[in-house]
Amino acid sequence: AVVALETARRAADLARDAGPAAAEAEWAYAAALVVNGRAPEAVELVDRWVAVLDALDTPLAAMRLAQSVPRVLIWLERYETARRLLDRLVGEARDRAPG
Repeated sequence: AVVALETARRAADLARDAGPAAAEAEWAYAAALVVNGRAPEAVELVDRWVAVLDALDTPLAAMRLAQSVPRVLIWLERYETARRLLDRLVGEARDRAPG
């Protein structure tokens, strides 16, 4: 687990200004922090990406991020925020579904 944490940290550092790749790398790092018992360190990353999702016109524009953020929020026991993001994602998907 320590090797995964260090690898994720290095990936996040390398991808820092790489747009969507930065999001993916930071989420891997946040998840690794939580899994390694360092959840308080993940909170800043989590909050930043929650703000990004909240600012999007639709969470479908960042589907992978919209699916990953709530998972880590649940691990952090931030259920209301996770539910709000998932409700928005599901609502958007239903509104755009055919039929």
